[in-house]
Amino acid sequence: MLLLESDEGNVACVGMLYRLREEDFHHADRQFEDALGVDCYRRTVLMDLSRLQVIDSSGLAWLIRQQRRMRRQGGQLILHSPSLTVSRILSRLNLKLLFLIAGDRESARKLAKTQQAISEEWTLHLDGEKTCSY
Repeated sequence: MLLLESDEGNVACVGMLYRLREEDFHHADRQFEDALGVDCYRRTVLMDLSRLQVIDSSGLAWLIRQQRRMRRQGGQLILHSPSLTVSRILSRLNLKLLFLIAGDRESARKLAKTQQAISEEWTLHLDGEKTCSY
């Protein structure tokens, strides 16, 4: 279901294989953490959806949960190369507004760099100790 395609320190590329359904996703958290390490939620993960053909509401809920975990812990999840089926589902459910989605891996890398720059730019240091982050 989950394939580690490359790991470059702060940025990891993973691929979702064929389906993400209720009977598949309960092992997905462990696979995600095993593939990416204990600090996986603090990293940037580019998730290739090109081979994902079947996704149900539980699979969508898993993606949303991963996104939330990563944002809370300082990481980011960027989806890329969604199959036509998955792209339609994300559009119909207005989930394209929730996720960062790129057309291909290279665009996802650029988006990750842009998001990092924005995050760093919006970090304000007040009085040397207080920090307000975007």
